[in-house]
Amino acid sequence: MDVSNTPQDIPISDRLSELLEYVEHMARLTEKTIFSIREHKNLCYFEHQLQGRDGVHHDTEDDAGAIWLKIDRLQRVDPPAVPEALHPWLVVGRDPERYPEVHRVRMETMSEREGAARVAEGIVAADDVVMALR
Repeated sequence: MDVSNTPQDIPISDRLSELLEYVEHMARLTEKTIFSIREHKNLCYFEHQLQGRDGVHHDTEDDAGAIWLKIDRLQRVDPPAVPEALHPWLVVGRDPERYPEVHRVRMETMSEREGAARVAEGIVAADDVVMALR
């Protein structure tokens, strides 16, 4: 009886390697074959959708050779500063997905003399000036 091929005689590293190959093969059997790129569930862009975009370059070269797609890391650009006259009425954040916030109503506490001066200048309507509660 030849006992040279029993599991105890095979090195553990070889047994582990064979086990990993088996698991990989079983995983591949469960994957569904995709025949169309549109069926792929991951992020997918076609070349014509990326052309003309900022920071995207097609068919360029560098010292290492040809590059078929190069995407620059874009730097955040802050929005322009709000003019001083609009600063109390407009809030602009750094998030490009959010619109600027416009305050339609604003309350400001001032002296009676300042309030009368603003009404006289036509900046504030007389109906909008009220006495402060004490």
